[in-house]
Amino acid sequence: MSEFLSQDDIDSLLQSGFGSSDAPAVAESSADFLKHAATDLADQLITVLNTLTGRDIVSAPAEQFIGDAEMVGTYLGNEGYLSMALPVSGNVQGTLYLTMLKSKAAILYDLMIMGDGTTPYSDDVKDGISEIFSQVSGNYATFLRGKANGTCSTGATMLREDDGVDMLISDECVLMDISVSEIAPFQMIATFDIDLTHSLEKFYVASPPSGGGFSFDTDSLLSQDEIDSLTAATEDLSSSSSRPAAPQAMPQGPMGLPNFTSSFAPKGSVDMLLDIELDVSIELGRTDISIKRVLELAPGALVELDRLAGEPVDLLVNNKVVAKGEVVVVDESFGVRIISLVSPEERIRSLR
Repeated sequence: MSEFLSQDDIDSLLQSGFGSSDAPAVAESSADFLKHAATDLADQLITVLNTLTGRDIVSAPAEQFIGDAEMVGTYLGNEGYLSMALPVSGNVQGTLYLTMLKSKAAILYDLMIMGDGTTPYSDDVKDGISEIFSQVSGNYATFLRGKANGTCSTGATMLREDDGVDMLISDECVLMDISVSEIAPFQMIATFDIDLTHSLEKFYVASPPSGGGFSFDTDSLLSQDEIDSLTAATEDLSSSSSRPAAPQAMPQGPMGLPNFTSSFAPKGSVDMLLDIELDVSIELGRTDISIKRVLELAPGALVELDRLAGEPVDLLVNNKVVAKGEVVVVDESFGVRIISLVSPEERIRSLR
């Protein structure tokens, strides 16, 4: 019975803390967390750009700095800028700015309309870029809802054409490298205003251990009752080794200990559930109206929804959101092209 842990072994493990004071700190420096936030933003950005342009586009954070006109001019140049403001509200609050040269915005617009990236900047470019970043905004809000484990939404994208960059002064900025197949690389600046920076920090920076030493995940430890139960089971098995074997063997768990959760039941398989049919629906938007308004509805009446034109629609399975998509037409029928998914864990939880 040497494979079982004795009470002394268990006590030693608990006292050792499963680690040492030389282990790396859990807390991440607040000076670096925005690069991680920018990486997550880049993932949402390229998802939308790849879908809309059909090109292989790569984006990654390159350098973090405090915004000022000289730095922005150094990184982007001085041809005239286009800035997109994406307001965020809910569990995460603040404003995200994406700033790029107008000539580079024209490249993205031209690629979206299946051009070769040579269209000059115009009002059409401005409208097209607004559509692109409205979708980026929707994707990013979906990601932040998962990150913040709560509500999060973005308002209407606001565009500003500026020769200067006064809106970026003194805010945290991250330079983003954009690489497009067959197009010369260029840069975009993601700027997190002070409210958004403070709001994101609590989700990206881990709190250091209060004792100043090692730390470990206490959620994974056994409770004292579980330890006592395992110890008692070990002693019972040890004392029974000299007695005749029982007619039916107890199911074995890790390390040979009894599997108390199985209760001799046959092992289930998720394959048994794969053929179950589920209701799938697409939600364009919602609104609250009074009973009086419902009774007044007639052919030709307009009902305003809570979603902006061009914003991704929700794909629901059993009334749970599992993905975001854009409406397309396939052989004269409506369809939805998936542009982002919630995590597999969230999808599984939503089916419960």
